[in-house]
Amino acid sequence: MGRATAAYAKLLEILLAACVGILIIPVTLQIISRYTPFIPSYIWTEEMARFLFIWTIMIGAMVGIRESQHFEVDVWPDLSRRSEAAVRILARLGVLGPTRMDYPTTIAAVRAVARYVSRILAS
Repeated sequence: MGRATAAYAKLLEILLAACVGILIIPVTLQIISRYTPFIPSYIWTEEMARFLFIWTIMIGAMVGIRESQHFEVDVWPDLSRRSEAAVRILARLGVLGPTRMDYPTTIAAVRAVARYVSRILAS
């Protein structure tokens, strides 16, 4: 299992580097086309830059969490090792709370909106 997660982490790092490297292209095209008449202003560059930026953030967050490189705020800087470990566990469990989704309620809301929109479009 450790080899699989290490390989997955390496893949994420490669994808992250590729996203950042490719992100340079549309942003550069946007900047140059804004100030020179030689390159036309392409619409796809903005969408591609936005798409790559979002994926860079998501993949970077995964890599950062795995390597414990995310920023931390020390609220209690003078804790024992055991207390610090307990606080870290509670903090990581606290991240899971907002990720919970109430699927039955969400699906019901989506169906209600779909019925409403279909009635409007049918009339």
